Amino acid sequence: MLQISNLNVYYGESHILRNVDLHVPTGKIVCLIGRNGVGKTTLMKSIIGLLSPRTGDIILDGDRINDRSPDLRARMGIGYVPQGREIIPRLTVEENLLLGLEAQSKGLRSTKIPIEIFLRVLIRCLLVIWPFTFGIFVRVSEACAVSTVIT
Repeated sequence: MLQISNLNVYYGESHILRNVDLHVPTGKIVCLIGRNGVGKTTLMKSIIGLLSPRTGDIILDGDRINDRSPDLRARMGIGYVPQGREIIPRLTVEENLLLGLEAQSKGLRSTKIPIEIFLRVLIRCLLVIWPFTFGIFVRVSEACAVSTVIT
């Protein structure tokens, strides 16, 4: 479960998120929508650890994670697919997926892509590797986020 309580995030002295509360039960999906400039990306960056809130709590499965680094949060199962897709187009699909696996704990890390992830990408992309189309960018970036939580 993800619980956010009274979250306040600033860029410098600009107060961007004001007293945000959010509850996402385990196994549920929440869609965050809104017009440009209302704080959607700021909230996501706060959850994944790229921004530090001044006040408030981010709790994942009962643990307060405000002070945890982004890599530790990824190992805890937090994945993020940014708007720009953030994959490396000069790498193959396989190489991009292997980068996603880097977030796994060292004992779980593998040089092989779990079949569940590979099949998702294969089915959706029909193994088109270069050049990346917009749809393939979306699928590979989704798979990279998912690969941090599938062992």
